[in-house]
Amino acid sequence: MIENIVGIIAAVVGTVGFALMLRLRKERLPVIAVSTALCYGLYLLCIHFSVAYIGAVFIASLFAGFVSEFLAIYIKAPVTVFLTPTILPLVPGSSLYYTIEAYFQGNLDSALLHFSNLGKTIGAILLGIVFVNTIMKCIRNYKATKKPR
Repeated sequence: MIENIVGIIAAVVGTVGFALMLRLRKERLPVIAVSTALCYGLYLLCIHFSVAYIGAVFIASLFAGFVSEFLAIYIKAPVTVFLTPTILPLVPGSSLYYTIEAYFQGNLDSALLHFSNLGKTIGAILLGIVFVNTIMKCIRNYKATKKPR
């Protein structure tokens, strides 16, 4: 339990630092911090309830996409302002590191295994984002065609 709370805090601190590095407006930082905490918390909750790792990443990226779309409409800012920092804790940096490490040590079987995990995780993140983006685009197109005459 404590390690999950520490993980959420670390994810929020890292995300806020990343947002500061991107020079996002300071008034958006609390919103980004809360969305990151909720997204990463949902990921940890899925892992706790024995959802497969890739499934947990997919669910968390779906949630991040919907939250970012909602915040973009509510705060009137581009979606990427909220999506990029929020999705950051889900990015598989360790898989990339272990892939490169195993490759340079000459252990190609291990490198391929880590590379496979890396691809699956990145694919789950991308599918979640594209799925939400497509749904929101369909909703916007539907609203645009239903204008009163």
